[in-house]
Amino acid sequence: YPFPFGKIFLIPFIAFAANALARGGGIYFAGAALASFAAAGTHINHFLIIAFITFVFSISALAFSRGADRRRVLRRRIPALALAVILVNLPYLLLRYVRDYAPNNEIQTHVQATFRFAGSLTIINPVVFFSIAGPLALIAFLSAGILWRRSREDLNLRLLLCGVIGIYAVVFN
Repeated sequence: YPFPFGKIFLIPFIAFAANALARGGGIYFAGAALASFAAAGTHINHFLIIAFITFVFSISALAFSRGADRRRVLRRRIPALALAVILVNLPYLLLRYVRDYAPNNEIQTHVQATFRFAGSLTIINPVVFFSIAGPLALIAFLSAGILWRRSREDLNLRLLLCGVIGIYAVVFN
């Protein structure tokens, strides 16, 4: 049950990461780093989710910023967020790689919960995705319309909208 438990720490990571990129400030970078460590510590797959969210938020923040703020985002905020997340998680990731590299459970070695269309297109089974992700995934999906309208004024909402779109684009490629 560590994967669902780790979602508790993904929510503060999203909030801290968006604020770190939009506003800067050491407390937001520290909060993002600590939340990422707690999430990755509960289940290693959360680190992959965090890396993806960091990438989408970083590209989005860069795309939506202008002038001097764009330089600040590119030179300070994106590297600071990436370094904070990587450095705090690096010892644990190395430990997992050295100690737990070979999976002993065969169910972990093949693709599960997918649909194949025409032999080449594979997507995650939406029923399985929503049953694992819970009501939060449905709320996030439905919130895209609200975020689309409200995100013109608020960079944090734009980053969240890009994150929702990015996750659903990858999940339902």
